[in-house]
Amino acid sequence: MLFFPFKADINLSRLPVLTILVSLLCLYIYWQQTTSEQAFSDYTNTFCAEQKSRIDRVVMHKIAKDNGQSKKTICSVVLSGIYFSSDEKLKIADISSSVTAFSSKNEEKSQAYVSAYLTKKSQQFALTAPSNLSVDLYYVPDNFNVFKMITSAFAHGSWSHVIGNLFFFFAFSATIEVIIGILFYPVFFVALAIGTNLVYSLAVWSTPGALPTLGLSGVVMGMMGLFIYFLPTAKIRCFFWFIIIVRRFGVPAWLLAMWYFGWDVADLYMTGTSSGVNLVAHVSGFVLGFLIGLLLFKRRRAEVHKAIRSSAHSKAFSKAMGN
Repeated sequence: MLFFPFKADINLSRLPVLTILVSLLCLYIYWQQTTSEQAFSDYTNTFCAEQKSRIDRVVMHKIAKDNGQSKKTICSVVLSGIYFSSDEKLKIADISSSVTAFSSKNEEKSQAYVSAYLTKKSQQFALTAPSNLSVDLYYVPDNFNVFKMITSAFAHGSWSHVIGNLFFFFAFSATIEVIIGILFYPVFFVALAIGTNLVYSLAVWSTPGALPTLGLSGVVMGMMGLFIYFLPTAKIRCFFWFIIIVRRFGVPAWLLAMWYFGWDVADLYMTGTSSGVNLVAHVSGFVLGFLIGLLLFKRRRAEVHKAIRSSAHSKAFSKAMGN
């Protein structure tokens, strides 16, 4: 089943150029991410295939056996896991502590031997490993890197991730861009990217090994929050598909927003930060977007509603807004 919003039922006065550019940039960046990941995967396979010494086989097979993993893939799993870890020493320590004693050593010496081996091997691996664009762009919550707070918004984890985000993004962002203008829009976008990631860092402050984050969803929810502030009763065109049933229909923006926001709040309450989805960014994005509207755009909101009432297209707007 598919259900997603794709367009506000409002005739815009101009083309939302920045919204379109952001969407194209996200698609281009994810395409580059897949290219980068394939190059890294090829490098990892080649590197592991060259590790043919007896020590390589014994240590890797021991790790695979004690962790219930395949001997064929253990080298790539271990080395890429260490490489992508936010704390390589901690990752190596975790892997080493999972190993039981070799026949010729006690457990303590066995684990120290594996740790020394993995440290040396991971250094060799990292020395010539190609850059991974996803790692270069994503935001690690314990480093407060403002630049990566912004770049992470343009990176995604899969094609479904980026395409799904962009449908939601365009549905709300196009109208917001036209309402607040081409100068304020980039500032609002960056504020949402930084704000949602900052809140995520604070939320997982005491959580060891908190996952890095990437994706446009925090910004999308912020656009939704500001849209609700400006035009709560405007209709959002939605697409629904289930087996052979296909429908397009309009839903009041406030109802759609409360559904998604409420769902994220409920998920966050039940799963916390362990769901694998950055629900903190979703919830904080919506709240930040609405608050920014409340604090900075009261006059603009009044102007928008006055323009709607006096517009030559007032009937079309009234219909779109359910008035």
